[in-house]
Amino acid sequence: MPASRLTIRPATRKDHPALVAALGQRDFFADRIGRARHKLGELLVAWIDGKPVGDVYLWCEQFEEPELVEAFPNAPLLNHLEVAPEFQGQGIGTALIHAADDLARARGYDIVVLGVGLDNPRARALYERLGYLDWNGGSIVTRWTEPDGAGGIKHVELTIDVMVRSLLVPHMDAWDAWHPREVTSRLSGMDSPWHVAGGWALDLWRFSRGRPQMREHEDLEIAIPRECFASITVAFNDFTLCTAGRGAIRPLGRPVTMAAVPPEMHQIWVADMTVPAYRTDIFLEPGDASTWICRRDPTITRPLVDVVGHTQDGIPFLKPECVLLYKAKAHRDKDEADFAAIAPELDEAARKWLIEALAIAHPGDRWITTLESLARR
Repeated sequence: MPASRLTIRPATRKDHPALVAALGQRDFFADRIGRARHKLGELLVAWIDGKPVGDVYLWCEQFEEPELVEAFPNAPLLNHLEVAPEFQGQGIGTALIHAADDLARARGYDIVVLGVGLDNPRARALYERLGYLDWNGGSIVTRWTEPDGAGGIKHVELTIDVMVRSLLVPHMDAWDAWHPREVTSRLSGMDSPWHVAGGWALDLWRFSRGRPQMREHEDLEIAIPRECFASITVAFNDFTLCTAGRGAIRPLGRPVTMAAVPPEMHQIWVADMTVPAYRTDIFLEPGDASTWICRRDPTITRPLVDVVGHTQDGIPFLKPECVLLYKAKAHRDKDEADFAAIAPELDEAARKWLIEALAIAHPGDRWITTLESLARR
């Protein structure tokens, strides 16, 4: 199909007869066109040679599902994507999604949300290819009413997965991370305490002991007490700071204040829009300038000075027993590899602390048995 034959535009009342003739669903199209007239959304229709061949609706009202209301206030929903069977496989669905994303962006939204049925892997694959990510909040049930074909109304419910696309910042996988030395240089002179976390922290600990780097790192995670975050944002004035969570990455405004960061958000990504890519991930920790508090379990605390070490060139890093405590939650392949490499090198005090902390945060974790076995050698 020549691209020049395809046009996509918002539907009007005059389009209703053609939509019904081509795609049926008289009541649906009447409802969506009516909502669009009241600025509650927009029905986008794909046309070829004057005939409707597909449509998608951008729902800009409050969500009807409470889970989405809580997670994504003031976000639009991409709804009712369809392409006539004889025109499927020609890129029309992709073009409709791009048009809906562009419309949402033009209306000032920074993300778009959609739901996909659990029994529709083909649609999910399309959304993933176009940059939509699972919200990691589990499946939800959505309910609605529609004509039953006999003059009445029927109630319908569908279990869906929720997916999100960020419109104004790089894709979540677009990483070109700094080396810890770059962050150290940027934060030099700052009074607020901070440290490298995650896998890089383990390698920095090894560096401080004259050991080589274990593996390459796709990202760079640093941590700072939440109460201190606003004071370091000046070090990233030439970058876009974004909240990251629920599959959505949303840019923060300037100046950055903690009031702009929802309390459930504990990650800020630093985006370099000239690349575009993310440079570092800032963890907002529950402790303060003198006390480290485990984000997994706030009953686990230590003086900050006891959990942060430094390389010879002054890079601060979270000590390995604390890093492994965080890694125990997921047990990803790289976490297992990190544990296997680091656990035998822990001293008696660090190993004992990690066993006790794991018993609190992750009772029965298999790493406890391994650590106890190492302690008996």
